[in-house]
Amino acid sequence: MGSETKTDKEPAQQVLFPDLITSYRDGRDELNLAEFPISAIGTRLDPSVKTILFQDAAFDKSTGETITRKLTITASDQYGLPTAPDDEILLGLLQLSRIQNFEKRTVSFTPYQLLRVLGWSINTNNYRRLKESINRWLGVTLYYENAWRDKKTGQWIDASFHFLEQVEFYKPGQESKLSPDGLSVFKWNDIVFRNFQEGNLKILDFHLYRALEGSITKRLFRFLDKRFYLRKKLTFDLEAFACEKIGFDASDQNEGLKSRHDRYSANQAPVVESNTGTGINQLYQDDRTLRALYEE
Repeated sequence: MGSETKTDKEPAQQVLFPDLITSYRDGRDELNLAEFPISAIGTRLDPSVKTILFQDAAFDKSTGETITRKLTITASDQYGLPTAPDDEILLGLLQLSRIQNFEKRTVSFTPYQLLRVLGWSINTNNYRRLKESINRWLGVTLYYENAWRDKKTGQWIDASFHFLEQVEFYKPGQESKLSPDGLSVFKWNDIVFRNFQEGNLKILDFHLYRALEGSITKRLFRFLDKRFYLRKKLTFDLEAFACEKIGFDASDQNEGLKSRHDRYSANQAPVVESNTGTGINQLYQDDRTLRALYEE
């Protein structure tokens, strides 16, 4: 995994895929996926843990009331729960759909294309990681309670589904009913894809996203980039923010959360600059609060 520094010789069949992906910037993010974490923030989880829960309280404009939103994620025994790299791979699949203009739920692709979109090195380990991750998403079930924003109705609804309904990985000499042209394919769940087509999306500077280091930074960028749409200053309780919006385990103690957020302390606040109108995001942390500022 990691940023692409040296690529192997491009397979001949990949020449068909435009070189757009090497400088791909005009990405998209689905608003529900930016609002709640869909994985743990680390790269490894206790294999005995098969369920994670995220929840918060939010004002619902459609009802004029404060509601509790809850997301429960369960996993298969074989592949387990998703972690930060899996979240990134799912976002990469979304970009492949974006490049194909969200025309169909069934998307043809090659692992090489997906690695190029993500900016990961082209090697055997990453090919294996992609396949494992996509199989993991097939076995992950998400239960949204007042937590899935339906674009058509504008309401927070209950919805339970897998992000991916079907996948076929290409094997030489093996015909595929979904993709007879020798490509791998995956198929989005209808609820998810409907939100894509109805425009429940935001622009994501994917070139900048790929350049960010660390899963915490990337998760922060996606969430704050969404929230800065309406306001220029945001303040969060540090522990609630870390658990509800970044994906830390709620059993972590305050000191542990603080130590893992040291890079966002007031005396070393990072500045993230984007060329897509997201301005400059500045993060300041004290003992219990995270403040985020937007500057044009």
